[in-house]
Amino acid sequence: MRIDLPEVATLVREPLDLELESWRAALALGSEPGAFALLGDWAGASRAVLGGAPLVTAPVGDEPDAAFDVLTRRPRVLGAPAGGGAVGGGWVAVLGYPLGRHLEPVGGPPPRPHPRPAAGLAFHDHVVRLDAGG
Repeated sequence: MRIDLPEVATLVREPLDLELESWRAALALGSEPGAFALLGDWAGASRAVLGGAPLVTAPVGDEPDAAFDVLTRRPRVLGAPAGGGAVGGGWVAVLGYPLGRHLEPVGGPPPRPHPRPAAGLAFHDHVVRLDAGG
């Protein structure tokens, strides 16, 4: 599968003069293509990471090897702090229950009125991050 990503990316942090609760910001994404919102205390000093309009999407179907191979592809990042903790974009993925059957013995997923693919992958070259300081 061909995935066209830049070889090098530069991390840029630009504070926004905006006061908006993270859940309201997530709702503001509305019908933005490829929109996602990760809310909560889950990524170190991040309280929320929001994005939309991915640079690339990767249809991997039900193939676990393809999904995990795609996730290893990423540009070299310039300007990232030495201790980590920066979030400037990258792969956002939904790895569904059916993908787990390829990794360990589990039963089938519960019935769904609208079946979903085993994985959905999108590479975002920019995101909005709410850090612990607001």
